[in-house]
Amino acid sequence: MKRVFSFALALFLILILLATLVVGLFGGPDGAPLLRALIFMDITIPVVIYGFLLITRHTRR
Repeated sequence: MKRVFSFALALFLILILLATLVVGLFGGPDGAPLLRALIFMDITIPVVIYGFLLITRHTRR
C-alpha cells in the first residue's frame, strides 16, 4: 500500500511540475493566476509531505 501511495504521489508531483512548465511557457497573460497557483502547489505540497513524515517519525518513537 505504501508503494502505491508513494508512486501516485510522485506521479502527481511530476504532473504538477509539467503543468507549471506548460502554463509558464504557453499561458500568456491570462494564465498568470493559474501559474501562481501551480507554483504555490509546487512548493507547499512537498513541504507538507515532509512535515507529515517528520511528525510520524517523531510520534513513533
